[in-house]
Amino acid sequence: MDKEELLLSIIIPVYNVEKYLRQCIESVVKQNLYNYEIILVNDGSTDNSLNICKEYADKYTEIKIIDQKNKGLGAARNAGIKKASGKYIGFLDSDDYIKQDMFSKMLNKAEEDNLDLVICAVEMYFEDDGRINVIENHINHNLIYNKMDIIRYVLTRNVQCFAWNKIYRRSLFYNLGYEENVYYEDIFTMYKVAQMTNKWTIINDPLYVYRQRKNNITSTVTLKHINDLNFEIEKVHDDIKLCTYIDPKLDMSFIISYLNVSLDLFFKYCKYDSSSIYKNYQKVYGNIPKYRVSEIIFNKYIQRRFKINYLLFKMRILPILKKLKNKS
Repeated sequence: MDKEELLLSIIIPVYNVEKYLRQCIESVVKQNLYNYEIILVNDGSTDNSLNICKEYADKYTEIKIIDQKNKGLGAARNAGIKKASGKYIGFLDSDDYIKQDMFSKMLNKAEEDNLDLVICAVEMYFEDDGRINVIENHINHNLIYNKMDIIRYVLTRNVQCFAWNKIYRRSLFYNLGYEENVYYEDIFTMYKVAQMTNKWTIINDPLYVYRQRKNNITSTVTLKHINDLNFEIEKVHDDIKLCTYIDPKLDMSFIISYLNVSLDLFFKYCKYDSSSIYKNYQKVYGNIPKYRVSEIIFNKYIQRRFKINYLLFKMRILPILKKLKNKS
């Protein structure tokens, strides 16, 4: 297969997912695609994952394997990016799967309109009880958008920073990669991608299926999860300060919206104990910018739900409400 003719490189980091890996790979090889490659990055798996990768590589010439020591998700994605030769890149987590026409739909749209980025909606599958929720992008999906649009939507969390419900022009990653050895490594990278994206669009069909596993990050929160997320928030904030073309109110919107995510983790870490939460808040969030309540209320970019949560937190009510919701 001529590398120059490849349209799409699909990068799948793999780590101890023998239970899910076949479904993931099958969902890709069944796509109506041509001139593509699948790059399986085995990140030091200790189960049968590598053998499953080899099994599929023997069956499909499109599949390539990178076998490396365990370095984490960011490093695995970076290894895949370095090996990729497609015009576009897509990411897939190895415990997730995709709908039959996901990549063909997104690739056709990218080629038709010469786009740098295409985003689809996400279907969340809850493994414990079989529930399904759809995360839609509340953006008109009939339009072609520009750079300032994607920056605005990323900083207001109308476009989520997930790596995996998107295809990207590979040239966006020529001088860009993912932070290694941290959680939430996709936030800063997506922000930088936004700065280089000139044309993009939304497909509001839920084509990517995200599996909410029983033992994932949301049920096992450590202080590192919180510190890493706060570090990503600070990195974006510091970069925005250097960008004269970005409205400072968008910076505030970004901080408040992702502070909501961080506080959810912090509440879980503190087991929803209000005294522990407010006692340790300054120690954990000392580097996060502080704003007056009036600034937040009158900021047109901040979503209403984030404003309400911030006010409830200031009133010391939010941890109690979150605890009650978590029990129900």
